[in-house]
Amino acid sequence: MRFFPPFRRCRRISLGLFAGLAVLCSGCGVNEYEQKMAAEQVRLEYFDQERDYLDEPIDSLPRKSADEEKHRPTPAIFIRPPKGIARTTNPKEPLLGDVFYRFVGKSGLFQDVFIAASKDQKDFIRAVVQRPFPEGVVWDAGKDFVVKPHYREKAIQFTRWEFTKEGGKRTIIFATKNEPAAAAIVFVVNPNQPSGGGNSKIEKAIELSLATLALQTDSNKPKSDYQLMKAHAKG
Repeated sequence: MRFFPPFRRCRRISLGLFAGLAVLCSGCGVNEYEQKMAAEQVRLEYFDQERDYLDEPIDSLPRKSADEEKHRPTPAIFIRPPKGIARTTNPKEPLLGDVFYRFVGKSGLFQDVFIAASKDQKDFIRAVVQRPFPEGVVWDAGKDFVVKPHYREKAIQFTRWEFTKEGGKRTIIFATKNEPAAAAIVFVVNPNQPSGGGNSKIEKAIELSLATLALQTDSNKPKSDYQLMKAHAKG
């Protein structure tokens, strides 16, 4: 379900409000007004990109059994996957490596997205992230990857790994660093994607998706922002 096409109307309304405030606020300098207008324009253009590249937020990850939850409890998580990825996972489907939930791609750039998360960050890379993947992945050669979310000042830091599975499936793994809980997101690129400009779109979709990630109490802000944006789009 698409919520954002009417959002362009909200853009005009929002920018119009800024223009009205500039007239009423005689104490505000022209430069300050122009800075606010520019910041609002950037913010709305960012929301337009999210609309173009991302789908609705995933539902919360299913709860594990009591024993599993005690050993590695599941944190609250918010993330918007790339467009075409289902927001729910099949609770009857076996977990990848007993740790990753699968969100199936219905269409678009990605075939699947897998997500694992835990409040317990101890040995998360070794005990969780590495379990389902081939020994050919050079885990010591992970690259730093940083995104700047719009809902907080602090950037989100990840470690990134990439490999190609049998059949030419490009698989890109991201694991959080220094967050309130641990999370790993795996993007499996649709092998039917055309070459050329498709790669830049894939990277953009990944960047925007990861920038929506929030864990534990941090998940409240992007969730409320999304609900507000959704309400505005309907109005």
